[in-house]
Amino acid sequence: MADRGLSDRWPTALAALVALAALVVLAIARYSRTHQRTAQPNEGLYRSSAQIDNARDERARTAEGGSIDNPERRRNFILVIIERVSRDNLTLVSAGVAFYALLALFPALGVTVSLYGLIADPGQIAHQIEGFGNLLPPER
Repeated sequence: MADRGLSDRWPTALAALVALAALVVLAIARYSRTHQRTAQPNEGLYRSSAQIDNARDERARTAEGGSIDNPERRRNFILVIIERVSRDNLTLVSAGVAFYALLALFPALGVTVSLYGLIADPGQIAHQIEGFGNLLPPER
């Protein structure tokens, strides 16, 4: 097979990137269309944390002129933060984000290596892989 130059490969890589971007846009559009909320903002079913806090968290507010050095205000602030973390399931959400980020890491690495293989010169790739041989321990 004849060695193709970089100028012959970039249209193929560009077409692959455009196709991938189009698929991502279509997936996002489909997701947003199927997961739209139909409730009214003041319905009460989908109230935000701020609306709930304004309605019932008077404990976090102290008398006017209270400073950050006030131990009562600091204690109330910490209690409100703990309550919000518990109510909004922040630990569960952060665990899910970390899990899916790690799950998506390896396919993204595979796509990156594949696209690099389409664009880069094979001789350049071989030279870079030979450079990694210095990192390995010597043979016995």
